[in-house]
Amino acid sequence: MRHYLYIYYLLSILSIKRTTQGQTGAFLFTLGKFVRFAMFFVFIYFLVTQSSLLKGYTASQALIILMTFELVNSVSGLLFREVYRFRPLVVSGGLDGVLVKPIHPFMLVLLGGLDILDAFVLAIQVIIISYLIIGTYSWSGILLFIFLFVNATIIMAAFHILALSIGVLTTTVDQIMMILRDVSESGRFPIEIYKQPFRFVITFIIPIGVMMTFPAKGLFGMLSIGGVVAPFAVGVLFLAGNMWLWKFALRRYQSWGG
Repeated sequence: MRHYLYIYYLLSILSIKRTTQGQTGAFLFTLGKFVRFAMFFVFIYFLVTQSSLLKGYTASQALIILMTFELVNSVSGLLFREVYRFRPLVVSGGLDGVLVKPIHPFMLVLLGGLDILDAFVLAIQVIIISYLIIGTYSWSGILLFIFLFVNATIIMAAFHILALSIGVLTTTVDQIMMILRDVSESGRFPIEIYKQPFRFVITFIIPIGVMMTFPAKGLFGMLSIGGVVAPFAVGVLFLAGNMWLWKFALRRYQSWGG
């Protein structure tokens, strides 16, 4: 474990140096993320404050669900940005060199070091959601929120493993990530606003609801014992299924020139 942590530290240093080489581009990218987040936050704020309830949620609860969505996406960008560079590895044959290295390939194709640009936005989001929940909700609810948020991060990792697996099989990664982003937009709002069977699909088949809404519902005390266990079961099964798909894809991978 210490060996992998040291490798991840080195990869993060290299990632930060690579990002800060183009200072103008990095600044504009970060500014764009701040502006996008601020505009949507203001839009949602005025939307939910104009009505007393949104499918049973108060305005502050709806904002917490929005912030949970933004936090999951920011953590995803912070940890898994390397997935967007995966396709050139497959097309050029560089994946061969990754697979023969004496470390797990996910260190290089899934993690690859922290993305410092997402860290700035994430810090602001953590401050906002801390302001919204600390002193308002119980510490047991906050602890459950943290556990369910970790589970959401695991599910997001599984989604990225799915994209990597499809990339190995078809050399298509960017389009899969675009589809993932589009589908995940449904998690900006409480899943109760959607009708069946779509609500069931985005909760248990494509577990967007488990990622985005369930941590907040745990914070609000809206989950039964079964409602607490189910998200973790979904997370474990979804991760296991995509790990199996990754191994299946590697068995059918034809190396460069194959």
